[in-house]
Amino acid sequence: MVLKIKSYRRSRHIVEFSIDAKGKTRFFLHGRKAFLTYASVEISEVPDSIINVPIIGVLYPLAMTLGDEIVVDELDLDFYFSLVKLKKIISIFYPHLPVSKSNLTVFNIVKNNVKPNGFCILFSGGVDSTALLLNSLDGRPCLVTIWGVDIPLYDIYRWRKLADYIINLSKKLKLDYYFIAFYNPIDVTRLDAFFRHKMYGNDWWGGVAAGIATPSLTAPILFTLRKDLRTSPGLPKHLLYPWSDTSLIVDNIRVAGLSVVSGDENLSRIDKVRVIAEKEKELKIRGVDLMIRSCFKEGTLWNCGYCEKCARTITGLYLCNLDPNALGFQVGDLSKYFRLLKLHILTRSKKLEGKHVYTTSFIRAHYWNELKHLSKRDDPLVNFLQYVDFETSEYRITCLDILKRLLILTPKGYHDSITRAIARIIRLISIQHSRAGSQSNYYFRF
Repeated sequence: MVLKIKSYRRSRHIVEFSIDAKGKTRFFLHGRKAFLTYASVEISEVPDSIINVPIIGVLYPLAMTLGDEIVVDELDLDFYFSLVKLKKIISIFYPHLPVSKSNLTVFNIVKNNVKPNGFCILFSGGVDSTALLLNSLDGRPCLVTIWGVDIPLYDIYRWRKLADYIINLSKKLKLDYYFIAFYNPIDVTRLDAFFRHKMYGNDWWGGVAAGIATPSLTAPILFTLRKDLRTSPGLPKHLLYPWSDTSLIVDNIRVAGLSVVSGDENLSRIDKVRVIAEKEKELKIRGVDLMIRSCFKEGTLWNCGYCEKCARTITGLYLCNLDPNALGFQVGDLSKYFRLLKLHILTRSKKLEGKHVYTTSFIRAHYWNELKHLSKRDDPLVNFLQYVDFETSEYRITCLDILKRLLILTPKGYHDSITRAIARIIRLISIQHSRAGSQSNYYFRF
């Protein structure tokens, strides 16, 4: 199938793209439009070859997943060759995807050459980007934050909380900040349902798209400000695993002579928490209150506190002698919190030869094993980690996966019956957990 970028409308701060897709490709799109808003940066003078970078960066991972061709009138030369390299890497990552069948046709490839003057940081407020910011303060970076990637556009309340925090933080640190609003035309949920089994159980956005799409969205800002971009990868450089948010992907992206560089690529997640612990007291003296926003769950809280990502972040902060309650995690009494976490993990573990074995995804197992090695037997709150082996489970298609696909594929009139079937299976699973003695289902959601 051919995916064409037909036309776009542009104003001083907004660009809107029209996408022409047919057949199975349309099935994985919300619609035929995509738009980006660049607040505080005027993009009316940015050349078409740069304006097209964001939409190509978003759609090319989809094309690689489906084996499609993308057609666009004009594109930057450096970015074009970046995608050629990334295609080879993704094909090695996921040999079961039709990556080699995908293609990018550009009628006019333009050589842009900009000399960088400083750098920007892709800042989300999480552990990775906060540690990168603290390690880069001497370089006086600009902060770039994207609304529409991990906080959906309809979640205005959470976005306002994050935006207010970034504005206050930037003012106290005397840094410039820029916001991007992005409407993603891709139906990520459908891609997860149909291709997760071909990506070792990875979700599509993290496994294929994030490391390519997210830096690409910043291209008009980088071109206008003449700055490189630094991002903090989710996985350290030494950990070889098929995941898009790694230095192997990010470091191969260039636009108009400007580089995208992964900072802190040699640091593990717990190393980044240590960086925050070292700098936090110094910043408090200067009147800067740090907050960590690591949660992707929708809701009114800064962090929910009870999803898997919150649980391991809270555990890491505690092990580095930081109070999670002071950094945006409203969990209250830590002794009660870790008692419930212990109950949750142990009741979902299999007991083999005196050890509790907790099976999860590769990335989660890696993170929890880091926390396990840092914990101590004489610490009454988290010493239970010493008795748990976190192992990777092989991903298999389950009946739940099949039902989710049926829900997507069937006509609307049959949705209610399939939804009831899914709810019944989830209810049966919950009953099994409760019979096993779990009392923590009400609290933790992983």
